[in-house]
Amino acid sequence: MKLEYLGHIMRGEKYELLRNIMQGKIKGRRSVGRRKISWLRNLREWFGCSSIELFRRVTNKIIIARMISNLR
Repeated sequence: MKLEYLGHIMRGEKYELLRNIMQGKIKGRRSVGRRKISWLRNLREWFGCSSIELFRRVTNKIIIARMISNLR
């Protein structure tokens, strides 16, 4: 599930580049056209919280399990 994968990225030391990408720390320009719906946006909509709040929550596996059980 997307939330479990996000938690895996946020907790793992070897995923620093992915963490930076997920948190929007990579500078650059988007392509022209309609913006794609990201899976991070899906998570924010499903759980009704901000990206920062999601990043904080997913570092704890127990909280992830509760969030998933409440979603089902």
